[in-house]
Amino acid sequence: MATKLTSLNASQGSSNLGEVQSERQTKSSQLFQYPLPGMDSSDAILLDIMGVLRTVTIESVKTDTVANIKTFMENIEATINGEQGNGLVFTSSLLGEMSGKFFIDNVDWNYIAGEPTIVKFTMNLIQGST
Repeated sequence: MATKLTSLNASQGSSNLGEVQSERQTKSSQLFQYPLPGMDSSDAILLDIMGVLRTVTIESVKTDTVANIKTFMENIEATINGEQGNGLVFTSSLLGEMSGKFFIDNVDWNYIAGEPTIVKFTMNLIQGST
């Protein structure tokens, strides 16, 4: 069952992200990989010089009035268009409020004719600082 616990707090206020269908988190050490010609993979050189990155992908359905959905999407787009400031606070469906700040990398949304009070979207966040 979907949950309403995932939210973003941005400069324009808090936004509940609707009925979250899925939340996928990836934490990667960004290893520098240097395979050696003619050698087995167990002989490849791996260097941990890049640091760690976390990305979060949220798939959600937002149900509200047409006016509220329009405002919600306008706020998301305004954030992407340069209002991310020092980042956003992200509250995970599973882990609760996450440490650090998050930035919206991209968002894809689908507004379906005949369903004016529903918008489906996928949002990708990256954890970091400015």
